[in-house]
Amino acid sequence: RLEVLRQVFAAPDGHATLGNILEVDAQYGPAIEAALNHNLRTILADDLAAARGLLTGNSGVAVAGVAAAVPAASGTDATTLAISVVRVRDERFTGLLQSLLANVTIADNLDAALAQRQPGMAIATLAGEFIDAHGILSKVSKSHIGEITALAEQVTQLQVETGTLAGRHAESVAARDTLDAHVR
Repeated sequence: RLEVLRQVFAAPDGHATLGNILEVDAQYGPAIEAALNHNLRTILADDLAAARGLLTGNSGVAVAGVAAAVPAASGTDATTLAISVVRVRDERFTGLLQSLLANVTIADNLDAALAQRQPGMAIATLAGEFIDAHGILSKVSKSHIGEITALAEQVTQLQVETGTLAGRHAESVAARDTLDAHVR
């Protein structure tokens, strides 16, 4: 299921998308997915030349959006509550994510979001509703990011548990062999 969910954000040619490089705690998944919406499928390029190649069709893939790993200008600090709950696995795209989530806060629910709304600010709720900077409300139907993160954490926990059980099994086998040796 984890691999199937990861394919939701996969680009057809193997390039990474913004959705591929994000990790978000499950409870914040709907809010971040609502805030980033179609930007999650933006294909990431290593540099401007690669981005231009994707946009001009030199890659053989139809592309709607591309972002290049270009360093942010010095002095840029666009941190908000929304950006504070996201971990980026590829630091080259931190500036892009900061730009996309600038002026985005997260509210517990839609009533709280409506009460906090200010002109020019966007608010995402934990349930996945999103009021953009223009006051337009949208909602994600299901958060794939949160589910991917939760499943990846479960896989890690199961790997640790498997290692622990394998060690205990080896100890049990050794103890059985010792007892067998004493019985003979």
